[in-house]
Amino acid sequence: MVTSLGMVSQPSATYAKTKGFIWLKTKDYSKNPPIYMANTPGRSVVMWNWNHTKKLHNLRNYPYTKWRVMKSIKMYNPKKTWGNKTGIYYKLVNGSKFGYVHRNFVNKVKTHNSGNSSSSQKIPNVSSVVAEQNKTILSLFPGTIYLPNKIIYPENTESYKVSTTTIYPSNASLTLFDQVLNHEMTYKDYILSVLKERNINPLNYKGKGINVSSYDPYVKYSDGSQEDFSEGYYMGGEFVISISPLAYWH
Repeated sequence: MVTSLGMVSQPSATYAKTKGFIWLKTKDYSKNPPIYMANTPGRSVVMWNWNHTKKLHNLRNYPYTKWRVMKSIKMYNPKKTWGNKTGIYYKLVNGSKFGYVHRNFVNKVKTHNSGNSSSSQKIPNVSSVVAEQNKTILSLFPGTIYLPNKIIYPENTESYKVSTTTIYPSNASLTLFDQVLNHEMTYKDYILSVLKERNINPLNYKGKGINVSSYDPYVKYSDGSQEDFSEGYYMGGEFVISISPLAYWH
């Protein structure tokens, strides 16, 4: 509960009867909002309303959309029965679309001045390293149709769930990526090891649409874990492969 002085009291037992999440503390960035985007394009991340009682959008449908962070909110989940019941959530806004997501699912898009009033934004899939990684992944799925500028829609239907495949490495698989960096394993063999762990046969998807995204292992991406958005980390080994019938790509 927030007092008239702006201080925040500890969550009480009465919160257990409250529907949705409770706001404990907010910080406004609307005057100069930082730009963020999904840190794992293609992964399902629900964008909620203000108290997490209604699903508004899903970041999976906006893999490279840039969102303005208008505010950060420390929220309390009274229904959670394990782990930390509080977390930091961002209000993401792009035009008429908005929603609240946990900060762990988005990364800051770094900007740099180009010598005048304009600026360009660094998107995590533009480096030559990433281009080669994506090319390697695509080569393992012969007969698929590469659709880099489209998204899968609609979602959350039974036919969608049955026919759409999303592939990304487990935490165990990510530990193998050090061997790639040390030139003890090729990137292709690394991807094959992930597919094997996931019981994925890449020859079974001929005729379907595919999109892939990966990260440059030598670039540090901001995760916004500090309130001044200065923190960052490396995401080498992370990738997402999305495969679905052509009818679902728009």
